[in-house]
Amino acid sequence: MKTIAILLFFSLGVALPNLSHAELVSCGVHSIQTLYIQGDRDDNNAHGSTVIAQIDGAACNGYNLIYIEKSSAHYDALLSGLMAAYVSNMRIGIYVNSSSTIPGATQIAIINLLR
Repeated sequence: MKTIAILLFFSLGVALPNLSHAELVSCGVHSIQTLYIQGDRDDNNAHGSTVIAQIDGAACNGYNLIYIEKSSAHYDALLSGLMAAYVSNMRIGIYVNSSSTIPGATQIAIINLLR
């Protein structure tokens, strides 16, 4: 039993540092350069049925594209906020989910419309 406890202890010591932790990442304040609103795509591209915004300035969680999927419960609200910011050239505060990405983009968690 003591041997099992020691092996478990050492196994956890090796495994725990390698686990990734998802977090909410603040990306600061940005302007939207381009807004892509995509429907279903015949090519099954990962960007299908998403809204993708290209932001200015420094990368956000390693990407200059942020997205929200049509299947998200908050799709309509985030789409409305992104469109309002884009049309009025308003800057937005952006927070993303660090563990939710598609090729080239990171998932929007929160946007703040700023005057």
